[in-house]
Amino acid sequence: MTSIAPLLPILDAAPVRDTAGVLSVMRSIEQQLAPGEVAVDGIAWFNRLYLAVTERVIAATLEFQRPDYIASLDVAFANLYFSALKAFAHDEHSPQVPRAWWPVLAGRDRAEVLPIQFAIAGMNAHINRDLPVALAELWRVPNSALPTREQQRQDYQRVNTVLAGVETEAKAWFLKGPWQTAAQALHGADDAVASFSVSEAREAAWAQGEALNALGGPESPLGGAYLEALDGVVGLAGRGLLISTRFSARGGT
Repeated sequence: MTSIAPLLPILDAAPVRDTAGVLSVMRSIEQQLAPGEVAVDGIAWFNRLYLAVTERVIAATLEFQRPDYIASLDVAFANLYFSALKAFAHDEHSPQVPRAWWPVLAGRDRAEVLPIQFAIAGMNAHINRDLPVALAELWRVPNSALPTREQQRQDYQRVNTVLAGVETEAKAWFLKGPWQTAAQALHGADDAVASFSVSEAREAAWAQGEALNALGGPESPLGGAYLEALDGVVGLAGRGLLISTRFSARGGT
């Protein structure tokens, strides 16, 4: 397994403070990993999708009633991804690496796993584990400018409309060139991939964020125990999403 230590100079810029910083770090990761048509790197494939999603959400600023809130959530959310990458780059066995991220990070060079599986497994970790944490963090920091919870939820749900368009495009990105053959080579992985819904995952993440907040946040004893359990469940789901196929980027089917 190749090291991702070369990403450390990029990740040293995190945590970032604004969406410009988020995009800068993601684009630098993209340039460093540069996934090609036959590249096998789960981080590269997830990062490519996440970058496209973030760019689309930022471009849709006028569609949100409270764009500053969405921007704040984007930043808190992305910093959790950068934190997981940085912890893994420093020490692959560090307890600071969330178990939700372990399947993608530790298995990123598995040739028998398709790019779209890596992308969705990364979304599983990031939405189901990180998004509740990002929400709870925002709610627990005193901020008089923060909209009401109902106002936040309205814009939070508007993001789903933006993501729906990216999801459709993503299938074309990940199943082109030599990966076209993979559409017939999934052998069971298609069921795991199809079962993942971004909008449903985000709805569940909101509920998990509410629960984590009610328990005192991730830093409290009860909140920490809750997050530990959630982390393990999400990691288990990630392993299921990365089910092996008979297709290999290095040798075909």
